[in-house]
Order: sequence, then structure tokens, then C-alpha cells
Amino acid sequence: MAKVNQKAQPKHMTFSEFFFNVRNIDKRDFGLDLVKVIAMFFVPSVHFFLYNGHYYYYSIGTGDTTGFILTTVVRDLFFICVPLFMLVSGALSYYHPADLSKRHYVKITPIIVNSLLIGLLVIWYKLAVSTNPADPTLTPYRLLQSWWSGNLPSYGWYVNMYVSLFVLMPIIDIAYNSLDSQKKKTTMMIACIVLSVLPMSVNKFKFEDTGIGMMPSFFAATFFPVAYYVVGKYIREFSFKVNKLLLSLILVLCLFYQAFKVQITGADGGKTFFSAMYADNGDLITMVTAVCFFLIIYNINTQNRVIRSIFASISSVSLSFYLLSWFCDQWFYKNISTIVKGFGDYFIGYIRIVPLTIVLSLAGAYVVGVFIKLISKPIMSFFLNHSIIKEKPAKKKSKAK
Repeated sequence: MAKVNQKAQPKHMTFSEFFFNVRNIDKRDFGLDLVKVIAMFFVPSVHFFLYNGHYYYYSIGTGDTTGFILTTVVRDLFFICVPLFMLVSGALSYYHPADLSKRHYVKITPIIVNSLLIGLLVIWYKLAVSTNPADPTLTPYRLLQSWWSGNLPSYGWYVNMYVSLFVLMPIIDIAYNSLDSQKKKTTMMIACIVLSVLPMSVNKFKFEDTGIGMMPSFFAATFFPVAYYVVGKYIREFSFKVNKLLLSLILVLCLFYQAFKVQITGADGGKTFFSAMYADNGDLITMVTAVCFFLIIYNINTQNRVIRSIFASISSVSLSFYLLSWFCDQWFYKNISTIVKGFGDYFIGYIRIVPLTIVLSLAGAYVVGVFIKLISKPIMSFFLNHSIIKEKPAKKKSKAK
């Protein structure tokens, strides 16, 4: 008897694959998972400086100058977490370029569900710990407004930024992939940099008696995610060899340049960090720092399946980890003293808070991740199987007589 051909049945997902997101490990780019995990751990690390008075209360030039410069160097290294996430997104698009299809836009569902679900937890937390019933930010209208706009927790600004970039990804990928040479793609990358991070750096230097700037700052301030995305895509595609020792030197020089710049511009009158000339995500110096770090790390590889699985699993819950770290920040910095009097206080305060924040946020991310998948899957299936806009069949052109 002839054997009947049977279609291969889909492999059922095991509990560990579902909970820890460890499917298709061999197909993943370990280097990108590694960069993503490092960026994740940089998030609570840089927030440590947000809550210990480094930005607002420390008057530059009135205390331990050496300690301030060293801690600012460390802060600026941690600060590249968001640029690293965007570089990874661009690099991943090399393997899976986005297209203008329903399947691409449906993939945004878990991101939105993630934000709204954790937003509900934030509302519960705010109401539970509030000691002021008359607080105008805790009215049902204000809470609902903040929840719907993705501003709960306050770290949700990243979600709004990423959703906007996600919508543009197909257009960016189509434009980039349509270019038929490395030279043209290099030109596109440079154009994105010139339109975004370069103006944000140049326009900070105020020239006397002139209002001339390089490009409108308001445009550059919103366009920089596109520049990081294109740079990450370009690096992953061409994977050129680099001297990691030289990159490390450039990285260190960038970090100390930023620290000295803040010290010099803030020491005049004892200004605080944010009133000095610091580098934000949209600055060229931040991009150079992030790209150097990315180039040093992104092509590291290992064939050890255990290590690959661990990093793949952790990187898969990055957004939940990022948002949930807000709860630890609210609790720890309110109940644990982080008064900073010198460099040693920074180190001790960091060890007391940040590692525990990482562990608790990571554990919470896996638990929340189960609910996100259970909620997102039926929503995605519905939209994939139903069409809101019915496409009309194209009319055949009549032949010319």
C-alpha cells in the first residue's frame, strides 16, 4: 500500500517554552539578545541617578568635583539604554523587514496590551498608597486620561515613542531596502543623522546676537529614533570589522567629554545637572557612545544552548521589565535612604537598590508576560482573520481598439 502523505503537525509548546519564551533558540542572533539584556539592566541603573539627587539637588562646582565627574561618566554609560534598544530594533529588521501589511501592524498588540495592563497596576498602586484623597492627579478622569495615553507609569513615554516608530518601520524598511548599493544606504543613514542627532548637538551652543540654528530643533527632537533605527539596520547588514580596542578608547573619551562638559557648564553659578549642557538621547555624542558600545558587543556569539536560552528569555520580556521597574523605584527610593555625599555613597546606594530592582522586575515581567500573551493572542487572531477594509478586485484594462 502506498503511504499517505500527512502534513507535519505543529509542535505543541511546552510550559517552559511558553513561560520563558525559549523557542527557536538556534535561529536567534545571540549578540542582539546580549545587547538587549545589557540595555535592560542599564534602565534601573540610570534611574538610580534620577532618584538620588544627582540631577536636581547637587550644585555642580560646590562639592566633590572628581566624584561628580566619575559618577557622571557611569551615569552616561547607563544612559545609552534607550539608544541601544532602538539600534537592536533596526538590526533585527535586517532579518525580518517590516512591510505594509496587516500582519505587521497586528504585532503591535502585545505592546499596547503590555502598557495598558501595567497601567492598571499603576492606578491600583497609586490609589493604595495615596495619603491625600484630594490629590487632583488621582481623580477618575485624570487616571483614565493618563492610562489611555500610555503615561502610566511615567516611563511609558518610551512606549509612545516606540509605537510611533513601529508605525513607520514598513516605510523606513521599504525605502532602505529599495536602495541597490551600500553607497546609497550610507547616504540615507547620514541624511537621517544630519536631520536629527547632529542639529540637537549643534543647536545647544548659543551664538551671541544670532538665532541661526541647524535644522529646526522641534523636528530633530522627534526624528532621532528613526536615525538610530537606520544605523542599527545598516550595521547589522554590512557587519564590517572594527578595532574593538579603538572603539573602547572612543567610548571612554565620549563618556569623559560629556562629564567634563556638564561640570564646566554647570560650575558657573553652581547649576544643577539639568541646567548644565548635558547630552540627551538626541545628541550626536550620545549616538557615538551608543554605537561604539553596540559595535563592541553585538557580534559576540556562543553555541552554548543554555546561555543562548537564558539571554533570549530575558530579552523577550524587556518592555514589561522596563515598565515594572517603576514600582521598585517608587518603593525603594521612598523607604531607603540614598543621600549622596561622595563617590562611595553612590556605590553603596547602587548595590543596595539596583540588583534587587532587577531581580524583582524580571520576576514580575515573566508573570505579567503570561497575561499579556493570553490577552493578545485572541485579539491578534481576530484581526488577522477579519478585514475592516474590503479590497475591491482590480478592474481589467480594456484593450485599445
